[in-house]
Amino acid sequence: MTQQPFIYSFLQSPGFRTWRYVLFLIVFIPTGLSMPFWSFGGYAEIPLNTIYGFGTGIIVAVMFFAAFNASCLAPHFLPKGEYFTYIVVLLMLTAGFLLLKHIAEELILLHFGVKRTINGVTLLEWLSNLMSYTIIIASTSITTLFKQWITDNVRIENLENRQLKNHIEEFKNRINPQFLYATLDYASEKAKSNPEQTSETLFTLSELLSYQLYDNRRDSVLLESDIEFIRNYLTLERQNSGNKLIFKISVAGRVNLFIPPGLFMPLIETVLKQCPDELRIWFDADDERVRFGCIAPNARLSSADFRKTIRRLELLYGDKIIFSEKNESIELQFKVC
Repeated sequence: MTQQPFIYSFLQSPGFRTWRYVLFLIVFIPTGLSMPFWSFGGYAEIPLNTIYGFGTGIIVAVMFFAAFNASCLAPHFLPKGEYFTYIVVLLMLTAGFLLLKHIAEELILLHFGVKRTINGVTLLEWLSNLMSYTIIIASTSITTLFKQWITDNVRIENLENRQLKNHIEEFKNRINPQFLYATLDYASEKAKSNPEQTSETLFTLSELLSYQLYDNRRDSVLLESDIEFIRNYLTLERQNSGNKLIFKISVAGRVNLFIPPGLFMPLIETVLKQCPDELRIWFDADDERVRFGCIAPNARLSSADFRKTIRRLELLYGDKIIFSEKNESIELQFKVC
């Protein structure tokens, strides 16, 4: 097992929680003790012990808000991605804290008979304090953000691995040795009796392999090319089955749209595993969506397993796909990216 870097363990390990708070105190205590001097340092009437006592109170209050942020606010909003709501709530809490701080300062000044006027500099000081204390309190969210970053990275890596495995499985399904051997056997049998049929079969096979070897490596291909690949595949499959398979492909709308290669073939291969005698395939495409359907009369498609193909489609299109399955037909619809 690979040993994690110290900073990784320090930021996310529960065993370092106490040390994280100690580090926060070490960094913040000098700042917390120095801040009251900005408020009271110019008044000789206020003794140092009052200033330090007020500073200690600020440190305790900030530690309370920091702990509340680290244990409640950040875990509640940040993992959900509600960053704007988190910032608004944090600003409101900090503003409330600063209001109480201002009231306490005025009471201390009133106790020692000191009057303070509010001017533009005072307003700038309040705004500066709001930003400073918000940043200080929000700094305790770094552990939650770090854990969320790790979780997101793991999720993305898992999705990429899952997508890669699906691509490998689909590639293995496309390069089907049994299909190739059956096609070559058919061509060799017809070599003497029907040379023209052999030539046509080999030409169709070369078109099929060309698509598999070259177009499948691209990110996208024309819908027209994918339909032609399906037509070539079913033509050879029909020959290999002794002309038992009857198929028809209907196309409507635009065919010059770009789609991921081999998008429909895994669905058709799953249907073919049910040994249908007839296939009726149709495509309907426009600028916004592509619809695909496959009807296999007298076949039991409800018992076919389309889960792997649907997972791949979900990785490619997310919630933009709609897949429906009936006893003798399937239908796929997705929005064009």
